Amino acid sequence: MLGGALDRFPSLKLMLSHAGGGTPFGARLDASLSMNPALRGLPAPSDALRGAILDAVVYSDDALRLVLEFGDSSRIVFGTDHPFLIAGVDHLLATIDSAAGAGSELAVAIRGANAAALFGLG
Repeated sequence: MLGGALDRFPSLKLMLSHAGGGTPFGARLDASLSMNPALRGLPAPSDALRGAILDAVVYSDDALRLVLEFGDSSRIVFGTDHPFLIAGVDHLLATIDSAAGAGSELAVAIRGANAAALFGLG
């Protein structure tokens, strides 16, 4: 990212698991730029990462609401930890429904429509 890969490959689809980990807390990444003179003046990492595809594997509706505030909701997709048995699909779908509103356009998008659109499957 800091080396310009995202600029050189604008059609690259960057997908981050577990909603990008700490990505929604992008201020930490942005602050690192101000501490390193060689990096000053570069675009803020949080801005670059807002274009990433994030999966909704966060296990909590509060956490997913934070992700929805951070990212572009059209770039948030359903995911699982399969084959690891951390939480079942039903729990992950219930988390999406709780955070986005069961049956809402947003929940339907996260459950599948976003991935279909992003990966040209629809």
